[in-house]
Amino acid sequence: MAKFNRRDIELLRCIAECRFLTIRQATALLGRSERGADNRFRELEKDEYVRSTSHNRNGRRGRPEKVLFLKSKGIIALRDNKVAIGRGDARFLTATNVSAFDHQLMVNDFRVHLRELSHDAQQLKANFLSETSPFLPRQAEGRPYIGDVVRVGKRNRAFIPDGVFSLNHTGAGKRLLFFLEADRGTEAEAKIQQKLETYQAYFRTDGYKRYEESFGCQLHGFRLLIVVDSGARFTRLCHLVCRSRPSDFVWLTDIDEVVGRGLAARIWARGGRLDRPRESILGSQAPEVPS
Repeated sequence: MAKFNRRDIELLRCIAECRFLTIRQATALLGRSERGADNRFRELEKDEYVRSTSHNRNGRRGRPEKVLFLKSKGIIALRDNKVAIGRGDARFLTATNVSAFDHQLMVNDFRVHLRELSHDAQQLKANFLSETSPFLPRQAEGRPYIGDVVRVGKRNRAFIPDGVFSLNHTGAGKRLLFFLEADRGTEAEAKIQQKLETYQAYFRTDGYKRYEESFGCQLHGFRLLIVVDSGARFTRLCHLVCRSRPSDFVWLTDIDEVVGRGLAARIWARGGRLDRPRESILGSQAPEVPS
């Protein structure tokens, strides 16, 4: 293999950040050519820095995708280059028996298009905080950094988003806060209703303001993005969200729209309202505060 270099460390760190990545996702997040990087991936796998497995998403037919995981040697290489990964995180990152495989790949796809959005709009910068990242501090009892607890009715309810991110327009000096929920249709609608109640309480009690320190700015509300993986599920959840008012801060779309048209396109049903034109998440109007 050619000499191990900084670009290899960037790749290993990127895999660690997302837990695992398809080759297409890895090259997109790193801004590299898929064709040019493929040989390098093969060399890293041959030298046991990474391992790969073939996977058909959602059980679909067709050519499977190659998915990259770190091996112990890859973890050691990161540590040798002053990238800190704890023992517990190392076991998590090298395990390939993943129960929510397609769910994580869907979150990774979202991150790819978030990167493309900030790359295309030069004054727009994205900062994504991941549930799976080993580079964020853990909270009490090992809860991920983006996990939190909010009072809903008479009970405390713990929740962990699939991601939290900000979009900062450097020219206008404006920043928007988003929470991401990737939905593959595996959860009952009653569970989705609970999530909506949790985020409504989080908005109402200003719990989200803990991210002012993370992003170094004042925050005035947030938008909850629900990305689904089928058109039928999208319609059902829009009806559910629309009944759960106030839900002005909840925006829905499906992953095919994200992939086909981009995150900033007018693909989002604000508040689940199907009777209104779709909107862009970069709109300036502030969301209604849940009462």
